[in-house]
Amino acid sequence: MSREEGKTSSSIPPHPRSPVVGPLEDDDLLLEILLRLPPQPSSLPRASAVCRRWRLLISEPGFSHRFRRYHRGNLPIIGFYDRNPPYLSFVPALEGPDRIPFERLSWQYQREQELDFSTFGCRDGLVLVHVKYLEPLKRHVLVWDPITGEQHNPGIPPGFDTGKRFNGAVFRSAGDADHFQVVLVGNGDNQLPVASVYSSETNVWSNLFSTSLPLKYYTDPFPSFIGLSLEPAVLVRNSLHWLLGAGSVGILEFDLERHNLVVIGVPVHVPAGCHFGSNDRFSIIRTEDGGLGFLSLSDFNVQLWKRKTEYDGVASWVMEKIIELDKLLKIPLD
Repeated sequence: MSREEGKTSSSIPPHPRSPVVGPLEDDDLLLEILLRLPPQPSSLPRASAVCRRWRLLISEPGFSHRFRRYHRGNLPIIGFYDRNPPYLSFVPALEGPDRIPFERLSWQYQREQELDFSTFGCRDGLVLVHVKYLEPLKRHVLVWDPITGEQHNPGIPPGFDTGKRFNGAVFRSAGDADHFQVVLVGNGDNQLPVASVYSSETNVWSNLFSTSLPLKYYTDPFPSFIGLSLEPAVLVRNSLHWLLGAGSVGILEFDLERHNLVVIGVPVHVPAGCHFGSNDRFSIIRTEDGGLGFLSLSDFNVQLWKRKTEYDGVASWVMEKIIELDKLLKIPLD
């Protein structure tokens, strides 16, 4: 009986084992691995060259959006744009194999018109282009994606004076790779600082948000708000900041959540006739801890100030450090 049982048991075929699937065989797991590649320009092209399957996964429409969202806030600076009109040339900042040729991302405009181009800044893969015709009142802005070449013309908000100097910024909302917003700041019909927000989702501009400019922020004997410096906006937490210029002194701050426009005084004395934008002696920066900072260059001394908010909600400037450039560079002063 035992022999028969043994014979019977030996004749039973073994149970087939499930094949072992590694992480590179599972598309979902492989996508997660590819998503975590370094955000260098050469990472995805190199991965696409491994095999056809990898290339198909990376080329899916949603992958580039996921890759951008995953690395948001940690993307490398691949270059910058020469802001001098009439052209908008890309200047690469990385070395090979991550170096992108300047002609790949430079502005190409085919229309034969007398136009000048400059940029109000770059953020989240988009460039806010300032387009200037011979007639000042025909100035406007374009939102340009240098990777895809797409252009979007949001127009100009009603009541916004483009005959005077203005500035702006473009950005994407957190986690939204399909839509963007534009903020323009400048003069309104009442000669006061104004701001307006454009949404690509609704395709409309908001109403103008305005603020008064106290007399203490003017350097001209007959004050009127003319405009801002042409330096790009500095994003600090949820607010954009621009230096006032052309006869006024201060920082224009726009809260992106509250849509509140205010003027902040600067921590140093600026003599009359010293206009922001006419030299490099003043600039807004974002400090190491993500706060608002202000740099002032006087002779060979650089002062670094930081904006701090006390427990009672009152904000003030605090001196962080002084850098003596003549000692740092060992420049003889005699």
